[in-house]
Amino acid sequence: MAAFLSLGDGARVWLTEAAAAGTTKMRMKMAQAVELAKLFTPEEVDWALGHAAVHARFAEADLASILDHHATVTAAGPVSQAGEDRSLTQGTAGWAHPHPHPRPRRPWPRRR
Repeated sequence: MAAFLSLGDGARVWLTEAAAAGTTKMRMKMAQAVELAKLFTPEEVDWALGHAAVHARFAEADLASILDHHATVTAAGPVSQAGEDRSLTQGTAGWAHPHPHPRPRRPWPRRR
């Protein structure tokens, strides 16, 4: 327990939130976090524990999944996204100018 809590504030938040959520096998998951701190840095594991706590991710493989995803994303470099000027979507500009010739309404047939 002391080794787990020494990881940082994220570990304390995870412990509190996991207990409040009724998480099972907490000691096993805490031991897994300490082991993961040997593969990753303790700061990364602490960040991942805080992230897991905030997003209520307390399943068995969640912490490893978060760490793996974070390592993959940060190793790939910054994420590039298309801006508004280079987007492939059509956008909503056409909505500002309704069709110049609206279709005439069809009159209801008269009943005799």
